[in-house]
Amino acid sequence: METEQEEPHLKYSKYLPQYNFPRVSEDIICSIIDATKCTICLMIMAYPVTLHCGHSFCKSCIYQCSRCPLCKSTFNKKLPKKNIILSSIIELQKVVCPANLNDPSLPCKATDLTIKNIESHVKECGYILLRCKCGVSIPRNLFLKSDSNCLCRLIVCKFCSKFYLERIISLHSDICKKKEVLCESCGTKYLQENKGKHLEEECFVSCPFQIIGCLAEINKEFLSHHLKESVFLHGRLGLRRQFPDLFSRGEWMTKAIRMKIEDLCMNSAKLGLSKFYFEKTFNCFVINQMKIELCSYT
Repeated sequence: METEQEEPHLKYSKYLPQYNFPRVSEDIICSIIDATKCTICLMIMAYPVTLHCGHSFCKSCIYQCSRCPLCKSTFNKKLPKKNIILSSIIELQKVVCPANLNDPSLPCKATDLTIKNIESHVKECGYILLRCKCGVSIPRNLFLKSDSNCLCRLIVCKFCSKFYLERIISLHSDICKKKEVLCESCGTKYLQENKGKHLEEECFVSCPFQIIGCLAEINKEFLSHHLKESVFLHGRLGLRRQFPDLFSRGEWMTKAIRMKIEDLCMNSAKLGLSKFYFEKTFNCFVINQMKIELCSYT
C-alpha cells in the first residue's frame, strides 16, 4: 500500500484543480439494466421517482413535464418520494473507474465499484486525469510532482529563489516558507518566511576585529558601517595588542597633553584661538609622536 508521502495528491489535495464528476453514463457501467435508464435524458436515473401510471424517471427530468412521456397520462405536480427499491437497484450496478476508459493499460485496479460509491472513489483516485492551466492533462497522482512535464511557465520562489512550474509553485512555496534554515552569518536557525525579520532584528555578528579587542555585536546589515566608522578604534586596539609598551606611553602622553589643552582653552578667548584649533593641533602632535615611537620599534 502506498504511503501518504508517496501520494501527495491525498495529502495536498487542496492544491489540485477541481474535477467535476458528471452523472453516471453508460460508458462506465459494466452491465446496463434498461429499467434504470431515464427515457427523458437517456441517462441512468438520478433520484428516481415512479408516477401513478407506473413509469419511472429522474425527478428533475419529469418535474419539467405535465404528462407522462410514455403513456401521456397526467399527474400531480406534487411528485411522489424517491423509489427506494429502484434506487437501490441503480446504486448496486457495478461500474469501472473513468480513468480506465481511455487508457488500455487500465491503471486503476479498484474493485467492487458501484454507482453508489463511484463518486467518492473518483474524488481520490490517483489515475483520474486533471487538466492543468496550460491545457495538459496529468494523472492526479503525478500532478503535484515536479518531474511531470507540462507547458506551464517557470516562477521563482520568493523564499528559496529557485524556479518551479506554475502548476506546483503554490504547494512548494507553502512548504518552503516553513522550512527551518541555518543562518550562515550568525549560526542561528529561522523559518524561511521570517528571513527578512531575522536579518533586520535577530542576525547579530561579532566584529571581525574581535581578536584584537573590539567587543561590538552588530546587526549584519550595519557591519560595513561599523567598520567604516571604527577605523581609528580598531587601529588603537591593534596598536595596543602589537606594541603594548608604546601604546601605554602614548596613552599617558595623550592624557597629559589633554590636560594642558584644557588649561589653554580656558584662555582661548584672550589668544583668539578656538578649542577646535587646539584639538586639531593635539591630534597632529600625537600622531607624529606615535610615528616617531613606532619607528624606533622597527
